[in-house]
Amino acid sequence: MTLRNIRKVFERSFGKGMGNSLSMLCKKGFLQELRINIRGRGSKLEKLLQKASPMKRSCTEARVR
Repeated sequence: MTLRNIRKVFERSFGKGMGNSLSMLCKKGFLQELRINIRGRGSKLEKLLQKASPMKRSCTEARVR
């Protein structure tokens, strides 16, 4: 799985550019965590994503067990 593909799918649901709020944490080539950066308060995920800073560090490719 690649970060690029996950971000594309995420953007289909939440809008263009929102995939930049995602990052993957990997260990020994396997996906450990999928992180979503949000900011603010409320229950509307779209609004929280819009306010968030883009994720800077991430692995870009991983296997899933």
